[in-house]
Amino acid sequence: MRPSTLSRPLSAALVLAIFLAVVGSPTPAWAVEPDWRVRLTRAASAKAFGIEALSVPNNLFKAEAFEEAEEITADLAAGLANPIETVTSGAAFVDRVSARLRLDEIADKMWEWGRSRTSDSAQRTLDATLTAYAAGVGALLAGVPAAPSPRDISALLDDLASGGPTAATLKAVGGAATGDAMRSLAPSLIRTAITLIDDLRGRAAIDFGGARIWEAPGGKMIIGTLGHDHHRIGPDVILILDPGGDDTYEFTGPVVNGQLTIIDLAGADHYAGGALAVRSFTAVIDLDGDDIHQGGVGAQAAALGGVALLIDRTGHDRYLATRFAQAAAAEGVAVLIDGTGDDLYDIGDRGQGFGQVGGLAVLWDLAGADGYVASGPQDTIGRDGGISLAQGMAAGLRSTHGGGIGILRDDSGDDTYAVEMFGQGAGYFHGIGVLLDGAGDDRYQGTRYVQGAGVHGAIGLLTDAGGNDGHVARQGVGQGMGLDLGLGALVDDGGDDAYEAGDLAQGAGTANGIGFLLDGGGSDRFSLGADGWGQDHVARGLPGPGFLLGADPEDRFIRAGESIAVDLDRPEGPAGGAPYRRDASSDYACPPPPPETLANEMHGEDDPASLLQRAAPMHGAGEVALAAWRSLGRWLPDRLPALLRAVPDRDFATGFSLLQVVRCRALTSDAGFRRAIRDGVASDLAARQPVGQPWLHARLLALGDPAVDGQSSRIGVELLAAHPACSARVGALELAILESEAGKPVEVTAPDWLAALIGKALADPCLRLTAAAVRLLDRIGDPALTARFTDQVQALPRFLSDPVLRATLSPRSP
Repeated sequence: MRPSTLSRPLSAALVLAIFLAVVGSPTPAWAVEPDWRVRLTRAASAKAFGIEALSVPNNLFKAEAFEEAEEITADLAAGLANPIETVTSGAAFVDRVSARLRLDEIADKMWEWGRSRTSDSAQRTLDATLTAYAAGVGALLAGVPAAPSPRDISALLDDLASGGPTAATLKAVGGAATGDAMRSLAPSLIRTAITLIDDLRGRAAIDFGGARIWEAPGGKMIIGTLGHDHHRIGPDVILILDPGGDDTYEFTGPVVNGQLTIIDLAGADHYAGGALAVRSFTAVIDLDGDDIHQGGVGAQAAALGGVALLIDRTGHDRYLATRFAQAAAAEGVAVLIDGTGDDLYDIGDRGQGFGQVGGLAVLWDLAGADGYVASGPQDTIGRDGGISLAQGMAAGLRSTHGGGIGILRDDSGDDTYAVEMFGQGAGYFHGIGVLLDGAGDDRYQGTRYVQGAGVHGAIGLLTDAGGNDGHVARQGVGQGMGLDLGLGALVDDGGDDAYEAGDLAQGAGTANGIGFLLDGGGSDRFSLGADGWGQDHVARGLPGPGFLLGADPEDRFIRAGESIAVDLDRPEGPAGGAPYRRDASSDYACPPPPPETLANEMHGEDDPASLLQRAAPMHGAGEVALAAWRSLGRWLPDRLPALLRAVPDRDFATGFSLLQVVRCRALTSDAGFRRAIRDGVASDLAARQPVGQPWLHARLLALGDPAVDGQSSRIGVELLAAHPACSARVGALELAILESEAGKPVEVTAPDWLAALIGKALADPCLRLTAAAVRLLDRIGDPALTARFTDQVQALPRFLSDPVLRATLSPRSP
């Protein structure tokens, strides 16, 4: 066995110096230069839209939602509200999270554990110490709110194995109440385990009194030998202390409503299986040796309504798992800390710092040339790659539950990171994902949604302290990219770096997200397919800025394989400013009309939601998708209200599938079909107030026949305008705009009821609604009506109050 790094006196001194320099110093080595905030503020102010454009994602995040997702972390709202501070303070955020968990001194602690210490003769006997520890943990866990015990643990594991935890599984472990309690208890539980190690490290193996097993209040305690022990860990075991030897630990399954602590002082050990913490506290602390941690689902610091801690102080270690492992948490806390050594972390998906709903997950590697690999199951909607969800990743459940916090922190070494989709500092649906890398020449490989990607009201940050790094996102949609109210940033603080991506990357945004790429200098190479480099975009009638800062004359820019000259004088990035990119339509290509003989081939299908969840065009053009699409034809147009009621609330995907089915049918139908669509939507709006997905009703009304009488138009507008959701009221005004652009104004003279809607919209905090209001004013073109609202319009942000800028956001149709 190779001697561990910390066991060599000279190397230990060097490692201590590195720890103090990189981890323990008041200003972290990777701290972003103070002038980044100044430069970013200047760049945002230089945009034609002005610095106010940075407020758009946060405004829509707060104002547009009708039914807010559950369990949105307060850190997310603060991060979206202060984008410049968020982008430039990735390291400070990670430090704050570490301090919350009382891990801010862990590097010093791990160094101290490697030093010899004379035993204190006044110490309590070992048995009493361990028994008191377990009692202390039990007392803390007694503070967890009562909840029905999960009846079927195998079902929980199956759910995790198939992509969960789902909402049902989160509820089964106690939901938000359990998550709140575990996040609150985690610092004390972690500190209790660390204090125990402080006590044990001063005892010689001879003080352990030999191998033995005894029953303590709560479970069985085991002390091993200096030999090669095999510990099979059943549900009755709560603590194992092993003084040495190359040991094997066999976990037989999750720890449920209890506790488990394993402390191994030395040896090249093998940890097999997983001890998923389900409403429990688990701790595995290994102080020396080249170890193998090998498990399946729920292994290596994984918590589901619990707290899980894994500390491996030193050695060249290997961590191997399938999914939801290597610091993965939902409704709880998971922490994996590795000290020195060149380590390998290999997982299928959902790990390496993965925080799901109510989860806080931290993987922290202090030193070594480490490798991180994640793959994942193949994507089901045609994107080329697996769903990794790893390496500083946080994700929620779309439309219902916000994501947690996922952090991967690697302090030093020449490291390699490889994922496919979703990872390397990425957040999805109200999550916060951060990858923080210290010094070293690092390599980042990914496919899409990687390397600083915030997706659907989420935050994704990748901060690298320096070195000659390589960043590859094969399909793009990363490297400082914000999508749909998301904020994504890649900050690389110096070195000769290479950035390579497909489309929508390197300081890009879409659907009112904001992307930032900040490079601290060096001879860099920026290679891009299209759409990035600080390019601005327009969506929902509002601006979406992008930023690439730090480019200089030594850098090379390559687009679509060819070197190009760029304008380095733009403070916000070489592709900033007009013309602004507009998001392409999200509609799918329609299949051909079905032959009459096939129209009813799935007539026996009674569940319209099931049909919609597999129908063309959204779900492809295979036989099953086409058959479902053809079968849905018998529901249209007369039974559209029934289809609308079949769409589950907050289920965006099923709603969007219905929209695509109706749209494709309307394209090949007559005015009578389209009029029936409008009548059916209006009927459902009137019968169900408020409907759960008003955007769907608004889009469907827009598919209706525009050549109807003004009274019918007014009914559709007023029904949407009465809805509490901003998106519905926007739909009302956009429907009025559509009628005007079709040559059939709602009423040319803008009656009082419509003027009242415009006035209320201009006073609304939702910027998307105010944008629709000024767009309608511009379209009506009535000087008297415009003058009536002059003061309100002038009080809006510059990109809405300035008619020239407003025209660039939403030019009139020809």
